[in-house]
This record gives sequence, C-alpha cells and structure tokens, in this order.
Amino acid sequence: MARKSTALWILAAGLIVIALPLMYVQSKNDCTQVYRDDLSNVRLSPSSEDRFQIEVVDTIDERVMGLSGRSCIKTNQAMLFSFELADKHSFWMKDMKFPIDIVWLDSDKKIVYIVENVEPRSYPRTYTPNTNAQYVLELKSGRSSEIGLKLGNALSW
Repeated sequence: MARKSTALWILAAGLIVIALPLMYVQSKNDCTQVYRDDLSNVRLSPSSEDRFQIEVVDTIDERVMGLSGRSCIKTNQAMLFSFELADKHSFWMKDMKFPIDIVWLDSDKKIVYIVENVEPRSYPRTYTPNTNAQYVLELKSGRSSEIGLKLGNALSW
C-alpha cells in the first residue's frame, strides 16, 4: 500500500511540474496572442507619444464577445468597436476578468464620453453615453488618463 501511495504522490508531483509551465504559457499568450494586427502603431492622443495596437471589432458576434473571457489587455493594446450608425451604445462587463476604461467617440472620432476604471464586478450594470457615438474604445484601466484623453479630443486611425 505504501508503494502505491508513494507512486501516486510522484505521479501528482510530475503532473504539477508539467502543468504549471503550461498554465504560465497559456496565461501569457492570452494577453499577447489574441490581438489581430488590425491597426498597429496608432497614436491615440496628441499629448502622448504612446503607440497602440488596436483590434477592430465590427461584426455583431465580435461586438457581443468584445474582451469577455480574455485574461488581460496590455498597456499598448486597445479594442475598437465600430458601429454602422451612431447611437447610445451601451456596454457591460459580462465575463470580464480585468478592469478597463471605456471611451465613446462620435462619427467624427471626437471623444464624447469616458468611463474610467470599470470593474468586472460591476456587471450587470451597463454604461451608456449621454450622446450618440459611432465608435467605442476599450483600454487597460487607467490608460485613458495616462495618455491624456479628454472629452472633445479628436482621435485618428
């Protein structure tokens, strides 16, 4: 019985030794591999030299999924929701695992509304601008103020 117990412990330890590096690689890749290279090297603010890799989501399925289920977003990454029509597009934090800043832009790409540090635990609350927007940008929490995004700023991509 002691041999069987020892063998089980050795097997369990071996599985842990194998699984931990795989878990690290998976969590690391969740943040770096999920972004398509839709728009790269984009400067979002005239007051900042920071450049962003932006994933554009413009289909219904992509918009519904958004950043949900992903483990992180890097400081130089963003997701841009592009809508056919300007409207008061609402967002929520369903299945989110990290906080974000949400920035709404009108059809001229001017910032019309910003909500910073939106936490996953805020779900099912929704966030809605007070005016119509055609684009919505999601950034790592705190980045919008770090790079100086303000109401009225015009972005370009």
